[in-house]
Amino acid sequence: GSWEFGQFDVDTAHSFVNCDVSKIETHHPKMRESFLKLGHDIHVSLTRIIRAAGAGPILREAAYLGDRVMLESVLEKCQSPWFNMNSPRLRGPLGETALHVAASAGNVEIL
Repeated sequence: GSWEFGQFDVDTAHSFVNCDVSKIETHHPKMRESFLKLGHDIHVSLTRIIRAAGAGPILREAAYLGDRVMLESVLEKCQSPWFNMNSPRLRGPLGETALHVAASAGNVEIL
């Protein structure tokens, strides 16, 4: 995904999309304790933000491969009222969206 920290590959993106901040691990027990005190709503919000940050490369890969299962899995994991498939954050390095990639690969069934 193209975002503040640059580009990353599909494998890294899968790590983002599959994250769950409520299950975070650290070598610093006090830090984990402090984090857990933030509460469920904060954990859910942070998880959604991180997952959305990784969605772009996976959505484009799914569109290129015509992989509807992968596409639907990412959309399900990133589901929230503010998730926008047309967000500039989900575009590739040339500004391409999953729709552009699917069309260029001839995967019209995924559209």
